Amino acid sequence: EYSSTDHYFRNKTSATFELRAISEPGGEIFNRTTSWVTGLYYKQEQSDLLRQYTYLSSDFISSFDTDNIATFVQFDSQLDQKLSLTTGLRLERRNSDYTDSESLEFNPSDTMLGGKVVLSYQMDTNNLFYGSVNRGYKAGGANTDGSLPTKLREFSPEYLWNYELGYKVSLLDNQAYVRSAIFYMDRDDMQVRTSFLKEREDGSTDFVSYLGNAATGTNLGIEVEAGWQISPELEIYAALGLLNTEYNGFIDAQGNDKSGEEQAHAPSYQFNLGLNYQLSDNLRLNISVDGKDEFLFSDSHQEKSEAIEVVNMSISYSQDDWQVKLWARNMFDESYATRGFYFGNDPRDEYTAKAYYQLAEPAVFGATFDYDF
Repeated sequence: EYSSTDHYFRNKTSATFELRAISEPGGEIFNRTTSWVTGLYYKQEQSDLLRQYTYLSSDFISSFDTDNIATFVQFDSQLDQKLSLTTGLRLERRNSDYTDSESLEFNPSDTMLGGKVVLSYQMDTNNLFYGSVNRGYKAGGANTDGSLPTKLREFSPEYLWNYELGYKVSLLDNQAYVRSAIFYMDRDDMQVRTSFLKEREDGSTDFVSYLGNAATGTNLGIEVEAGWQISPELEIYAALGLLNTEYNGFIDAQGNDKSGEEQAHAPSYQFNLGLNYQLSDNLRLNISVDGKDEFLFSDSHQEKSEAIEVVNMSISYSQDDWQVKLWARNMFDESYATRGFYFGNDPRDEYTAKAYYQLAEPAVFGATFDYDF
């Protein structure tokens, strides 16, 4: 017979500090054309883990400590009556310290640079065009879960260049609007959620999900939002996003070349449709539908989600400084998966590999009371 337990006991602490200096009205620089903000940011985190697992000869203990310190500055410049420029820069230093009971130690330190340049053209009161270039990053770290080999414990920072063009317009005397954007992302050292599978002598498997780095990846997408106040009582709105993604130069943990394949958790479309209806001066109804296309659960297997549509609804009553809202999420109780895994884990079928799923939230009903004072 097969029986095992796997317990994780964690203790996490976190502290942050931020200091900002902001220009006052009239205190702009460069001939009073440019407002500014600058500051310092500090964050300290500590994560301690105790793992008790049937197949370990002794308890696994790990400690992962990080310190982040960053400085940032942003300038908002009005070049003329129609043209504005936003520039920003952020420099961050991250120091990490990882140790565990298997005598593994590493102390990576990363210096990361991000920033943005946004040029906007306000053609008139109703039409705005903009273009932007952004460089972002996600810090590296350590995988503390599971029975990973030493070489898979650490992962590096990810860097992203994002290029975007957008257009915003107001229509029908500001009763309607359309916002649109097209973007291209170039990702370097992509952080991807992947998995490691180790088969034991008895045929059972040790499956561990972890973060690793792919070589590079690209994302190309279009986003459109629109809304229309049809009458004083009725407003409708919608949003649509289209996305095409792929890996470049990515070899997974099993040695498979994933170059040219789509990235995991990247549906080709997502949408939202909704309406707000003012039933009376105090009573408001909202109904919305959220949907998305199927997507791969992981780069380590070919299991996919289903395309889904979920209906949400709320009705709120407002009076003076307070509001009561009755709401429902996924009100028709659609059952669908948000995560999927593929491995052998059942001794009843000789550990044949098959899919396991983590389901989304079922129908949830609730009430919220807000009071402003």
